[in-house]
Amino acid sequence: MKSSVRFAVAAVVAAGLAAGCGQATGPSSVAGGYVLHTVNGVPVPLPDLNGQLGGTILLSADGRAERRVRYRVDASGTSQEAHAIGRYEVQGVTVALALREDGSQATTPWQPAATLQGGVLTLRYPSPVDGPDIVEAYILAW
Repeated sequence: MKSSVRFAVAAVVAAGLAAGCGQATGPSSVAGGYVLHTVNGVPVPLPDLNGQLGGTILLSADGRAERRVRYRVDASGTSQEAHAIGRYEVQGVTVALALREDGSQATTPWQPAATLQGGVLTLRYPSPVDGPDIVEAYILAW
């Protein structure tokens, strides 16, 4: 399976280089399933309490987005999943996400900074505990 992921990443890199970096692209050009690979450069699963254990982002050809991430919630290994759905738009390498957690009544969607380059979707958002930003890297898998 690792070789198929590497092949898919290489194909996306080649397609991205051929298409050029500054062009607006439609959702169908980046649609696919992206699997959480690293958080702040560390491969998942993270051993820390509240650390990410795994996750996916699905980008549909019609502009819908879905993010699922499992977090460790206690020392015995219990996990909890965060699930958010919404929309996305693409402009060059920037992916504008607007997501809402399941059951959220928030009037403003969560909009993490996101880029997509070479088959790697990167999300950057502030740490909830005043630490450095959290940077999640997702690799195109399907």
